[in-house]
Amino acid sequence: MLRPCLLLLLLAPVAAAQPDASRLDLATHTLGIEIGGNAAPVSVTLDFPVSRVVVVRVGAMVLPFWGERENDTFRSPFGVDEPDREPPAPTFAVGSVTASRLFGQGRARLELGGGLMGRSNATENPDYFPSTVGLTGIAGLRVQPERGDFGLRITFTPLVDRRGVHPLGGFTFMYGFP
Repeated sequence: MLRPCLLLLLLAPVAAAQPDASRLDLATHTLGIEIGGNAAPVSVTLDFPVSRVVVVRVGAMVLPFWGERENDTFRSPFGVDEPDREPPAPTFAVGSVTASRLFGQGRARLELGGGLMGRSNATENPDYFPSTVGLTGIAGLRVQPERGDFGLRITFTPLVDRRGVHPLGGFTFMYGFP
């Protein structure tokens, strides 16, 4: 938990020393691949601004787990033989909606915010990542891409749910478009 906070403190001067944003052609929307963060191993995200300094972010991940086929019988992950029928795959899914305030000028900016996160686990091991709904926070550094360019986002995203506080973090590779 100390390392992400220390990283943010060390990178804060980078956000403050950026050139004037009016000379940049910053993307208004970004599509990203997030690794870690908001309780998902890998997710797809879409960011869109609601003002010059507030960004709304929607992210989701759905991961189906398929059983094994032996001869013409489907052996489900639950150990039941079901001929001629494949039951729905057990899945693990995460979705989040967050809002962030951006601080600074130029491409590199500090980002603070929060939102809601929901997780559904219908696999054989529901205790590993249990189904939950919780609050998530955002504290990080965002290098906002220009239109048709790539950017990066490094964040600390703690999750608060019925089981307690979970310190999470991750990074996002973003592509900017108008």
